[in-house]
Amino acid sequence: MQSDITNISHNSIDNVLSMYNNESVPLFTDTRETFKQRLTSDCRRVRDLRKEKADLADAYNRYVSIQAELKQKEKNIDRLMAILGDSGFAEARREDKSKAIEQVAERHLSEQLPLWEAVQIYLDVTGEAKMMDVLLFLRWYAVDASREAVESALRTHKDVFQTRKVGREKFISLKGA
Repeated sequence: MQSDITNISHNSIDNVLSMYNNESVPLFTDTRETFKQRLTSDCRRVRDLRKEKADLADAYNRYVSIQAELKQKEKNIDRLMAILGDSGFAEARREDKSKAIEQVAERHLSEQLPLWEAVQIYLDVTGEAKMMDVLLFLRWYAVDASREAVESALRTHKDVFQTRKVGREKFISLKGA
């Protein structure tokens, strides 16, 4: 019953509009048909987009994972290049038979590696080290740092490092390692 009343009122509006014969004013029924067609078209497109999204989900997720891994590896390369310095980098490049270093790591070392990152690189390799070993490593790679500076770096980056004492010796390791 309601739909019959709605149709009668829509037809009445169309009759009034057509009496004015103004072609710039679309008839209500024409507009309504256009809306229905657009709704159908948009729903088809959303259905197709959802299917395409589902089809591409695996590839997209793989891409995101690769991007994250690539970013981490590039950061590690930068840190390793900084810790090795120009001469260590040149030596590693000469010794690399695969030429991977030459192809990937062609950047110049102009910036100093932050102290805490130098310690982190060392602990990535050793797992755990005595404070004295960390200081010797830093000196070996020409990183000028006092025990106090290393202690400060450890305190500042508590989310990265953990320490433990055995007798008088202080051992440093990475959290979660």
